[in-house]
Amino acid sequence: MKEPWFKVIIPTKNSKNWIDLVYSWYKEHGIYPFILFDESSDYTTIKNIENLTCRISGVYFSIPRVESIIKDIKFHVGSGWVLRMDDDEIPSPGMLKYLAGLEEPNNSLDSLAFQRRWVRLSSTNVVEYANCRLWKDSTGEVGGDRQWRLFHTERVAFDTNIHTPGFIPRKYVIAPDDAYIIHFDWILKGRSQREEKMRRYDAQIPGSGSSNAKYYAPESLSPADIAWVPIADKSVRGFCLDVQKIAMTS
Repeated sequence: MKEPWFKVIIPTKNSKNWIDLVYSWYKEHGIYPFILFDESSDYTTIKNIENLTCRISGVYFSIPRVESIIKDIKFHVGSGWVLRMDDDEIPSPGMLKYLAGLEEPNNSLDSLAFQRRWVRLSSTNVVEYANCRLWKDSTGEVGGDRQWRLFHTERVAFDTNIHTPGFIPRKYVIAPDDAYIIHFDWILKGRSQREEKMRRYDAQIPGSGSSNAKYYAPESLSPADIAWVPIADKSVRGFCLDVQKIAMTS
């Protein structure tokens, strides 16, 4: 991808086992993200990030969730358009293609939303994403999980509330469904780890984790509630298999 008109930002904490793999995905596609690491991360995470050939900056999470630092991104990377991706996500090949052909939005827009696909590896190592009839995103789509991730730092009102984009989208465009984010949390972390994440959310705001068990613990859902759709891309499969190896050895 040619040098984009937006900056790619990855906030991260304690990602020593997989941040190198995530960074390699971007690098292979000609993107050098700016990594914002929580200064309270473990020593190995910070050293691994310092060894990457990209721009980095330490940040302080005033609240223990990513929404708390969105308003401060511009102080680390400058004002303008920012694509924020979490450290358990990568842009799909379709999203990379879409972004490569996307021109800078006009002054009337403040953000763009992308479909996020929660993926797993089947028993035969096929990458599948979930289509859950219990999910309903902010656009009203059942089974979807659109996320507002590309935004202009000077055109949005920031919002540190949990499970928000970190800002309030008002004038936005929705990207095509094939330009989606791959969310590999279900491969990287076992059920007990994801349930612990729900408890941490509940400790911040009661019910904010446990009420979202349909996202964090798909194992608890009835087969009637969730359909699995295969993703055929070989590069995505290779990446997910590498994530699985990390999960099995960490």
